[in-house]
Amino acid sequence: MLSRWCRRRVPRATARRLGTLPFRIRAPLARLIERKAPAAEAFRAPALGDGEALTSATAAPDYLALALRSRVYDHLGETPLQHAPALSEALGASVHIKREDVLPGFTFYARCAVNELATLRASSGAAPPRLVTASIGSRGHALAWAADRLGLDLTVVMPSPTPSSRRDAVSRLGASVLIHGETLVDSQGEAARLAAEEGLVAVGSHDAPPVLAATGTVGLELLRQHGAAAAALSRAAESPLGGTADAQRAQSPARDTAPPTGLNPRA
Repeated sequence: MLSRWCRRRVPRATARRLGTLPFRIRAPLARLIERKAPAAEAFRAPALGDGEALTSATAAPDYLALALRSRVYDHLGETPLQHAPALSEALGASVHIKREDVLPGFTFYARCAVNELATLRASSGAAPPRLVTASIGSRGHALAWAADRLGLDLTVVMPSPTPSSRRDAVSRLGASVLIHGETLVDSQGEAARLAAEEGLVAVGSHDAPPVLAATGTVGLELLRQHGAAAAALSRAAESPLGGTADAQRAQSPARDTAPPTGLNPRA
């Protein structure tokens, strides 16, 4: 039999299946489940930084207004929404794929990078800022593309295990590549030092308002491209595909502009 502790902490159907296994398999498997389960005291109540700041009117900027005024479309076009017939048939649903892979660097982060740097460039006055970021791949590549597009000086700090193909892709776009440390944390520390001691401006944050606003343009495009997107976006944060935070960022501006539906929180 499974231990009482294990029966309380695994789904009932899973517990029943485990109970049918031979003891020589069931016992070590139950111990493994128990070891990997999070301790009760490890639970932490939600706090700012977990998503509340994106939905609280008092804690966050007006991301709808920022998305509508973003500089994304000064440099990029809308990405297509493509129906996936085979995947739709396999899943018994109507599946559409937002083709962010057609953007420079094959990632949605091109939106974020160009909006962040264009906003920064517009507010910097006559002297363009010198920029620094830490990256091991797509983020640094997108920022290098945006910096090249806007004529800005960018240094990308990368840890030494970063593949040469990623280093070369950033260098080809005109950014300076600085190898520092063994991990991304080491590179982030060096980027912070350069910002503090040499006056470089750190870019590439996940939660900078221009970055969040640029992600919100994805949601606005979906509303224009698909009539049922309003209902889908109201449940976007539940999606297991990709980063949930990104789904929430795309959801917020779209939700505020979507017509009322049964799933729209404003209805």
